[in-house]
Amino acid sequence: AWGVAIVIGATALVESFAILPAGLYTENGPGVYFFLLAGTLLVSWLAHRLSMSVERSQQRSRELDKLEQLGRAILRAPPDGSTLPDLLEEYATDMFSRARIEIRLYPERTLLHHPDNWPPVDTPVWEWLRAKPGGRTFLPRTMLPWEQQLERDTGLALVPIVEVESLDGPHSDAIGGIYLSRRQDPLDVGNLLPALQSLAAQIASALHRAKVYSIERELAVAGRIQASFLPDSLPEIPGWQLAATLEPARETAGDFYDVIPLPDGCWGLVVADVADKGTGAALYMALSRTLIRTYAVEYHTQPARALHAANCRILADASANLFVTLFYGILDPAAHTLTYCNAGHNPPHLVGTLSGYQVRTLGPTGGALGIVDDWTWEQRMVRLAPGDTLVLYSDGITEAQNAQLSLFGEERLRQVMQALLGSPGSKTAHAQDLLDAVLEEVREHVGDAAQSDDITLMVLAREPGNA
Repeated sequence: AWGVAIVIGATALVESFAILPAGLYTENGPGVYFFLLAGTLLVSWLAHRLSMSVERSQQRSRELDKLEQLGRAILRAPPDGSTLPDLLEEYATDMFSRARIEIRLYPERTLLHHPDNWPPVDTPVWEWLRAKPGGRTFLPRTMLPWEQQLERDTGLALVPIVEVESLDGPHSDAIGGIYLSRRQDPLDVGNLLPALQSLAAQIASALHRAKVYSIERELAVAGRIQASFLPDSLPEIPGWQLAATLEPARETAGDFYDVIPLPDGCWGLVVADVADKGTGAALYMALSRTLIRTYAVEYHTQPARALHAANCRILADASANLFVTLFYGILDPAAHTLTYCNAGHNPPHLVGTLSGYQVRTLGPTGGALGIVDDWTWEQRMVRLAPGDTLVLYSDGITEAQNAQLSLFGEERLRQVMQALLGSPGSKTAHAQDLLDAVLEEVREHVGDAAQSDDITLMVLAREPGNA
């Protein structure tokens, strides 16, 4: 009964609308009739175009809104990027209504495939996009570059995901891509490119953030491992004071120091500096430290032979084109002597009480390790009198820069030493006090400028009453 009523009502409605054109045709002839008909068709076409324009505008607004929401969600997400596929499933699928979309990282990691019942995108598509990174659209019935014809009712858009570091470079590196095809209004795929490119940029940013986070975490672990190479504590040597510190400029350091127990109550003192920064220098530092410690024990009275053996092994085991400067001395507390070699390192300063607190330097006795395999080192010895103080350091002290690029310098280091050790009240040697005073002066000089190099400092002092 309802069906019959609807048919009758529709027929009556059509007949009522047909009366007006029929009357016009009868009264005014076919000209006016066809003019009215053309006007009606034109209005209908314009209304359709306006409707389509409004729909596209709403689609663009929806894309921008989802892009903004996705950006905020990425910022709130864990920095390791683990939730990126879930975020794309939540936001990217709503950005492009009734479209097929696949987002892939090369070579075979899929971040998004929607809808699920749609077959995966063929490998030749990704190979083509990777070889020619650049946003492209293809209209229906186009013969595609990978020898496949696009369906007559389908538009296709391809956009690369470009690594963040290479965006400003002459050759952008594509690390993935976005594939989107749609049958609804396929000729409009070209207008989707800006949104797809913005989506690709957000994905690249999230991946870069995860990469930086991973590197920072690895560097932090490397820094902790490297810190474990340093002595857990400094030995207590009767009649002597010893203080040491290392302040890396980055997560890992190229500097190191060591205090090596040797036979007959002697101690090996090492301060070293690899001529580079970053992880490469840190690995080279670990190798150098291990070899020096090994041969120091083997040649426990001959620092020159220990350095020669370590140098040969460094050159045999490493081809990093790096080198390490170091000062290695063997302290005999009972004999009050320091037998040393200086392998191209900053010359330690010895403040002597017998010379009226004058500063003398222990200059190089040979070149740096890791350059020439047949180099030899001269071995020297100094005797430390009661109250004498020896300061060993890396160039992170003397080359510390302030905002005006002015260096701390050797002379200022000597002045700090003389001011503290040569003052009327300094009748007792305090190694830690001198170390703290030097570091404070360096910090005061540098001010707000960033630390440019690793800082290593070791102070050895013979107590005045130690006869």
